[in-house]
Amino acid sequence: MSVESRYLDVPGAKLHYEVRGRGPVLLIIPGGPADGSMFGPLAEELAAEYSVVTYDPRGLSESTRDNPDEDVTVAEQADDARRLLYEFGPEPAYVYGNSGGAITGLELVTLFPGRVKALLAHEPPLTELLPDREEQRVFGEALLAVYREAGAVAAFQRFISDTGIVPSADGQDESGQVPPELEALLARMVPNLDLFFGHMFRAIVGYVPDLDALRGTSTRVVVARAATTDGEIAARTAEALADSLDQPLGILPGDHGGGGVSPAEFAAALHVLLTWK
Repeated sequence: MSVESRYLDVPGAKLHYEVRGRGPVLLIIPGGPADGSMFGPLAEELAAEYSVVTYDPRGLSESTRDNPDEDVTVAEQADDARRLLYEFGPEPAYVYGNSGGAITGLELVTLFPGRVKALLAHEPPLTELLPDREEQRVFGEALLAVYREAGAVAAFQRFISDTGIVPSADGQDESGQVPPELEALLARMVPNLDLFFGHMFRAIVGYVPDLDALRGTSTRVVVARAATTDGEIAARTAEALADSLDQPLGILPGDHGGGGVSPAEFAAALHVLLTWK
């Protein structure tokens, strides 16, 4: 499958994005310090049905921003996604957001509902919806303290171990081996970690969705969790959002990463949820 690599100037930044396939537009929004390349295999699978757009959010990987000292807001991220969608015409598009990217998707639907036909929000980390939100706030502040005192990699190791999204604190499984998917994940994310912890983290963990706007939007909003994350923080937040919107919770194969390990199986399930009526 051919891949077109492009750039888009947006206020205060330049976005790098890639396009695969033909058909209705499907924008994939990565979360946290992740970039568009992490969803390349998934995009390849989806390209038979969609024009799949993957991108690096502002300041991450190949995307740049004019002022590296500014914080990145969720509204700013949503506006970037809106401007990117307009590159493909005025018709509403499909959107898949993973983790923090799902929060961007929710804000996109809230601010610009006419741009999105259907949003699949996969495990958005909406800790403010949880009954133990105060405990989560304490954890977030402790994580930022680790970042300030020991650096971004140490904070990321603490983050992935305490949230349960990877096997253990040191990234090893029970056999003592680092899973290949985790090794690749860490390698891609490390250059982006200072921006994530220094200028993105607070906006993501403090985000409170406009539930009334989401209930009343013309966009079909589908909330999903991963099949293997029962009891983990991101699964709990997905469940809380689905409950708040009074809708069933979708289940997608794999883990919190959202399609990186079994992209063919994940793509098939994603297509069903996006197009189910």
